[in-house]
Amino acid sequence: MSSPLDNTMIRVGNAAYARDNKSFGLTTLRDRHVDIVGSSLRFAFRGKSGKEWKLKLVDRRIAGIVRGAQELPGQKLFQYLDEGGNRRPVRSDDVNRYIRDAAGDAFSSKHFRTWGGTIHAASLFARTELPESQAQQKRAMNSVIDKVAERLGNTRAVCRKCYIHPRVFEAWSQGRLLAEMAEANKRKRSIDGLDDEEVLVLRWLQTHER
Repeated sequence: MSSPLDNTMIRVGNAAYARDNKSFGLTTLRDRHVDIVGSSLRFAFRGKSGKEWKLKLVDRRIAGIVRGAQELPGQKLFQYLDEGGNRRPVRSDDVNRYIRDAAGDAFSSKHFRTWGGTIHAASLFARTELPESQAQQKRAMNSVIDKVAERLGNTRAVCRKCYIHPRVFEAWSQGRLLAEMAEANKRKRSIDGLDDEEVLVLRWLQTHER
């Protein structure tokens, strides 16, 4: 089941950043940061390091949930009513606790951004021809990383180190990524909760586990 966290790759956010730096993440967004028309959501806000986020998400289910959250009194976007009818904000701790309960103690909201970065990078590299010279390869690699970093709101160095699986770089630089992806696509079967691109990259990673 999709969520704004995996569909947008926005940081989960925390109250301290919102209070001290006026920068926002998913759990600290205000009602004014999203406009909803039909099944379309448009986010516009300042995130970590002053990055201006402007993105569109089309998902009827998510639009309905967020619209319902907007209708609750108060400025905070993601709130809920507890059993006593009191308004409670959704905090980053709540999100990470839910993820740990569902997936295990080793996981957190950061893994959604890492997975999204890996998917985006693998897709871009699979469409990028491997140049002959080392210098050209480096330029092509940096160009792809920059596109992923822009989507994540990170620097190139942080994106490469923390948000893209190293096997993507290795397979592309050795000229075998496209063929391996094509082979993985032959064995691809649908998985609930994942789109076709995610399933393909997951099958590829599983096939080439060491």
